[in-house]
Amino acid sequence: MKKRLKKTLIWSPFLLIFGMVGLELYTDNCNCVVPPETAARITTVPICEDGSDDYPFAYDTEQRQLIDEIIEKRSRRETITKAEYREAMDLLVYEVPPEQLGGLNGVVCRQGVAFVRDSLPELAKQHVARHELEHLFQTTDENRELAATIAASMEYPIGLLATIVSSLITAKEDLSWCCFLKSSWAIFKLYFLGIDWRTQ
Repeated sequence: MKKRLKKTLIWSPFLLIFGMVGLELYTDNCNCVVPPETAARITTVPICEDGSDDYPFAYDTEQRQLIDEIIEKRSRRETITKAEYREAMDLLVYEVPPEQLGGLNGVVCRQGVAFVRDSLPELAKQHVARHELEHLFQTTDENRELAATIAASMEYPIGLLATIVSSLITAKEDLSWCCFLKSSWAIFKLYFLGIDWRTQ
């Protein structure tokens, strides 16, 4: 048993590296073609472009004050409990139907307002809401997505798994295998490795 565990521990990093290199090579060379109507549906984020006032364009004074208070506490390195973050999530993150978010699970847009897809499983919704909430408190541009993923995953680790499964199932419904792997790998690099393909 110990021998098998030792072998697993030795070979796991190599398998991980080979898998990542393989994904990088495959996604660089496969021919991803997304039909225009699918591309438009998953890349357009209506909530961010819509001029209607069905959802807030900016936070009110009370909400803005809460954000500033948490930023100030964090700058003083004071402890903020999960309950405090949860209370902030309930006040600051708005649930919207999937058609308002295109291919996204959540987003911060308009004048810095956080939104989350209301159709996500509850655990996934909590994780995504916490991720978007984290963006409201960030004061630097360095690895924003990675930092938000870490913060959300520490508080909602099961929610992270639920988000991954839900996202993969949804993405596969719309995309060919090539495009599915290409987009999933790009998203993994952004959220878990801090590598933004949009700036490369």
